Amino acid sequence: MGSLSTSEILDQSQDKQRIVIAGSSGTFEVATLILHVLRQLKRPCDYVLSRPPEGQTSSVHVSDAPVLIVDQPIADSVPLDWHHHIAVLTGFDAHATSEESLIRSFDAFADATPKSGILIYNESDRILTVICTKERPDVLYVPFKSHPHHEESGNTYLVAGSKERGPFSLSGKEPLLYVSAAKETLKKIGVTSELFYQALQGFRFR
Repeated sequence: MGSLSTSEILDQSQDKQRIVIAGSSGTFEVATLILHVLRQLKRPCDYVLSRPPEGQTSSVHVSDAPVLIVDQPIADSVPLDWHHHIAVLTGFDAHATSEESLIRSFDAFADATPKSGILIYNESDRILTVICTKERPDVLYVPFKSHPHHEESGNTYLVAGSKERGPFSLSGKEPLLYVSAAKETLKKIGVTSELFYQALQGFRFR
């Protein structure tokens, strides 16, 4: 995290909307996709990532931006330090050596969502679906799944209602899941679907 500790970043982020993307995989990809869209729309955003995004030398950027994006890959536990307003749960590692402990940790993370907070979760993940159907007062649940699409001549086109968007540089099941996660998250901070698809052009997962 560069020269700043978690507590120091939090001290500077008390008035920011804090979005934490947690899971056993895909957290960096979802976070960088969100950052790409916000940059394209010229909306300032701070971040704490597990590694530097493309074109940057630091994994941490803290300014006076109104939003903080945290990429939190999960191995054995889910830290609660960030006091999220919006949580995005990308997936649970069903082959984890301490599955029971990890389930408890994910559940505690979901429980830490404040009133009027939002939990965005991968509905194709059985464990996350169980965790995110638990009743939590005044918490909004938003499920996501792989984005509808079709492929033609090696290109991927996203299907949105009666429209097709693309082509995009997406291949494989995971990127389509990450696109849906980012889209639902950005919707909650005021980015319309139309703006999302426009800003998605040119993005490549790495």
